[in-house]
Amino acid sequence: MPVLVVAKAPNGGTSKTRLVPPLTFAQAAALHEALLLDTVDDCRAQDSDVRLLCARDEDAPELTRLLPNVPVVAQEGSGLGDALRLGIARHVRYGATAIVSSDVPGLPDSAISTAFGALANGTDVVLGPALDGGYWLVAMREAHDEPFRDVPWSTPAVLAVTRQRCAEAGLSIVELELWRDVDTLVDLGLVLRDLDELSAPRTVAMLRELAPLVAAPPDVELDASELLSGSQWRAVISDRLRISG
Repeated sequence: MPVLVVAKAPNGGTSKTRLVPPLTFAQAAALHEALLLDTVDDCRAQDSDVRLLCARDEDAPELTRLLPNVPVVAQEGSGLGDALRLGIARHVRYGATAIVSSDVPGLPDSAISTAFGALANGTDVVLGPALDGGYWLVAMREAHDEPFRDVPWSTPAVLAVTRQRCAEAGLSIVELELWRDVDTLVDLGLVLRDLDELSAPRTVAMLRELAPLVAAPPDVELDASELLSGSQWRAVISDRLRISG
């Protein structure tokens, strides 16, 4: 069953720019590469049919160099919503299909198999909720346009609106374990707290190298950050940070 990893080639100046500064553009690109390689390894450990969903045609040669044994397929349409919708529509002919973000290191061991198991049992849509209000995985056994219709992409409302669209269309949903991607310094601060438990060797090695450059926000600042203050998961993370209220 196809697993598509949304992928861009690491590039200094365009990769993980919200981490610059304190990182340099080159360091941000190196972290992007580590995240991508670890995420693909996690997916390949759970499914044999992993492919890269390439955002830009010019990225294909570099992605092939980095991952020579992983097929690269081009995104279709305009924007993220089209890429996800058309990516699933194109691949469900080969079986239930999942699309995974490229920067979710240390995925739970059974995440992909759990998603496909839920689809095999009749679920229409599987989502992997992310801390920032989006999702790190979407999977379907048949193509459905509704979950991608009029979604405010790149906002904290993505998951909530997607749930609403599924409900309006009568589509059943199963949600996987809450996970986090790495886009901002707050994300980085949360990952640094779990470094000893993170099963993502390249990412861990890179973050240990970068840690002296990154002043991880204190717990109280994390709790008050934009990421958490507007998140439905605030109580979960606050408890994890041992912050009351």
